[in-house]
Amino acid sequence: MFFLRYDESVSSPAKFWGKIVEQFHWETPPSEEKFLDFNFDVTKGPIRIEWMKDGKTNVCYNCLDRHLEKRGDQVKHNPSIQQAVCDKFMFRVFLFLVGVIKKLFKLS
Repeated sequence: MFFLRYDESVSSPAKFWGKIVEQFHWETPPSEEKFLDFNFDVTKGPIRIEWMKDGKTNVCYNCLDRHLEKRGDQVKHNPSIQQAVCDKFMFRVFLFLVGVIKKLFKLS
């Protein structure tokens, strides 16, 4: 299974990653035309790779916010702090930290 997925990711990267990004919330979905652009040949200019250049998303929303309604009370174990937490708790911690940062940097 791994090698089949790997082969697809190499032979058809836009198709492969396109399936994965469908799982995310997008404010502006990436277009097929600007999904992947790259240059690995130094004779043709600077080395570069650009993914989903015209797509716009919110990583925090995708990682936390969108799960609150259905799974906000679902307990998760975090081995690094040896504590079980749920997304609603993490969201409250996040909002608290946003307030601290705003206060520290005098942001409105």
